[in-house]
Amino acid sequence: MKILNYLLILSIGLFIVSCEEGTDNPDGNEPVILTGEISSPLILEDRFEGITLPDYLITGSLVLNAGVTIEPGVNIIMDPEASIRVRIDGFLKAVGLENNPIVIQGKSNISGYWDEITFDNSNNNNNIFERVIISDGGGGTFSSGMIEIKGSSKVNFTSTLIDNSGSYGIYIVNEESSLPNFSGNIISNCINLPIRLYTSQFHFIDGATQYLNNGNNNYIEVEGNGLYQDVTWKKLPVAALLMGPYNNIHGDLTVEAGSRFVMGADAKLNVESTGSMHLGGTPTQRISFTGDVQSPGYFESVTFEDSNNPLNALHYVDISYGGSGFDVANLWLSGGSRVEIIGCSFNYSAGYGVYVSRYSTLIDMGGNTYTGNTSVDTYYQQ
Repeated sequence: MKILNYLLILSIGLFIVSCEEGTDNPDGNEPVILTGEISSPLILEDRFEGITLPDYLITGSLVLNAGVTIEPGVNIIMDPEASIRVRIDGFLKAVGLENNPIVIQGKSNISGYWDEITFDNSNNNNNIFERVIISDGGGGTFSSGMIEIKGSSKVNFTSTLIDNSGSYGIYIVNEESSLPNFSGNIISNCINLPIRLYTSQFHFIDGATQYLNNGNNNYIEVEGNGLYQDVTWKKLPVAALLMGPYNNIHGDLTVEAGSRFVMGADAKLNVESTGSMHLGGTPTQRISFTGDVQSPGYFESVTFEDSNNPLNALHYVDISYGGSGFDVANLWLSGGSRVEIIGCSFNYSAGYGVYVSRYSTLIDMGGNTYTGNTSVDTYYQQ
């Protein structure tokens, strides 16, 4: 569904469904109150089919120890401090229709009005948000995101709108969590960033999801850890903030043309001996790495550490404001690394533009430029 359609549904849904405290529905059509623990499978039906009224009110903590399925058209409102926790034996399956989405929102349409939806070690393929509008959460004292994903949980998001969070939109707590199907979503109006995840999870994010009016420059926040799979990082409409300190690549990584990365303080993107990295930019869709603060030496480097792999290549890549720490260069080749570069720029390093260790091989295919580096542009260790 296109962005304008989503926003139209959101505005209509929030206008009609919003139910201020103390307001009754006509004809006694009150929402069913849900709270406490769910221990048997439950289906939440559209109780007022054809009439847009709140079907259910969640108050306090609703804990799912069994599967809960939400049918198309269901409207759920959340009390202040309300939350949903999906535990190891439970799942939450919410699949709406294009013209009949599911809505989960605060009783008042205020950012952070309710707490969060948490998946806590729920490794279940039925954890699905598809054509769902989720808004107004992320407001609890301990809420990192409107949707928190913990432990070994897996959650699918398709054509879903996540809006008006008082913190992050989606916050992944642990490295073992996954987003096996993440496509065509919209994350908007979050006080913090739209998504926080790990290096090993970044490949789950698709290129079609949109990020609108989120805080802190609208970045996708990536915490450093080890990537052991062969994956592709897709071109996103926003930049990824690689927080580090180390984003270690042990598998074969391909980065699509036009991708943009912002490096956190002293962060490092490090290709290990078992890994490779192919940065496939083009003259019209360059790949960029720059410091979150544009100051020489703000981050460490893009490093190949004893990676002698023919896939290693930087094509039309711009690296600026690195050179901190031990790796005093924007691009650092150590051990027996082998890397091809063409049409790249290396700028404003606190040390070298490119450092090539004694046993490494830099294949310079031409068209590379250097600007404002503190030391020599390319240094070959003797």
